[in-house]
Amino acid sequence: MKFQHTDDVLKVIERCQDLINEYQKSDLGPDRLKYIEKKLAGFYSYLIRRKAEAQAMQNFHYWIRKISHSRESIKARASASSQGEADHIAIMKIEKEMKDETFSVWRFEDLNGFCRAVDKVFVSIAHQLKDYEKERIVQR
Repeated sequence: MKFQHTDDVLKVIERCQDLINEYQKSDLGPDRLKYIEKKLAGFYSYLIRRKAEAQAMQNFHYWIRKISHSRESIKARASASSQGEADHIAIMKIEKEMKDETFSVWRFEDLNGFCRAVDKVFVSIAHQLKDYEKERIVQR
C-alpha cells in the first residue's frame, strides 16, 4: 500500500509548501506577506475540507471493520477450533477494510499535521505584519 494523497490535494500541498518556502527564505515586504497569507488561507480552507472528509472516511471504515469483524468472527467460530483461529480467519476476510481504514487514518493525520504547520505560518505572518505596522507608525 502506497500512502499518497489524491492529485488535487498533492497540488495544493505543493503550492502551500512553495509559499511557505518563499516566506522563510527572504525578508518580504508587507504587500508580499499579505499576498502569501491570502493564498495560504485559500489553500488552507481547501485542505481543511479534505481533512474533514478523511476523518469521516476514517470513522466510516472503522465501523465497517467493526461490523465485519463481528460478523466474520461469529461465522469463523462455528468452523474454527479456537478463538485465536477464529480471529485469524475473520481478520483475513476483512483485510481490505482494515487497509482502507489505515489509509484513511493516514490521510487525516497527514493533513492534520500539515494544517497545524500552516497555522503556525499564519501566526508568524501576522506577527511580522504587526511589526511592519509598528515600524510604519514610528517612522511618521
